[in-house]
Amino acid sequence: HSGSTGTSAQIWEVRQVAADRVTLGLKLPAGLGGFPGNRDISAEYRIIAPATLSLRLAASTDAPTLMNLAHHPYWNLDGGADIGAHQLRVAAARYIPTDAACLPLGPPQRLAGDPRDLRVARRLSELPPLDHNYCLSTANRKLTPVAELTGASGVRLRLATTAPGLQVYDGVAIATAPWPGLQGAAYGAHAGLALEPQLWPDAPGR
Repeated sequence: HSGSTGTSAQIWEVRQVAADRVTLGLKLPAGLGGFPGNRDISAEYRIIAPATLSLRLAASTDAPTLMNLAHHPYWNLDGGADIGAHQLRVAAARYIPTDAACLPLGPPQRLAGDPRDLRVARRLSELPPLDHNYCLSTANRKLTPVAELTGASGVRLRLATTAPGLQVYDGVAIATAPWPGLQGAAYGAHAGLALEPQLWPDAPGR
């Protein structure tokens, strides 16, 4: 995020390696991306037996600046061309509506009666387009289960986070052709579902 100079556009360094984890680091100079302060960011990926992937993000800066680190994975639990048969549940009663450019449109809105309400698991193919922040809480909190994604095969992903928001993106704009993916085929629309723990977008402006 953060445009063409954001963390996804940078080359990270490997800072530590162990049998069960790796820590990546990134230093961003003051002014890059329009943000003040020299920033030092770390991301520790760790495997915890039998089947947990842990990600711990941290950052420090030498001047007051905005920071909203968000992991942007795409999940496909069946290995097929799309995730339409997956079911998703998110423990959030409110979300942040957006305009046609995906920019936030004011305060959170209640999900009761909204087709995007995911408090009960829903099949992804039955949902309207999704690229929204689900409001999990009003501040960071202890590690809390917040979402569950289940593939048609029965494989299940349970997501826990300390962040107060979860961006849910249905991958409608994915188009990697002519470049292949992990299985040798290009990824198309809905090839994966992004679940991105984060702070609420545009919070400083609101």
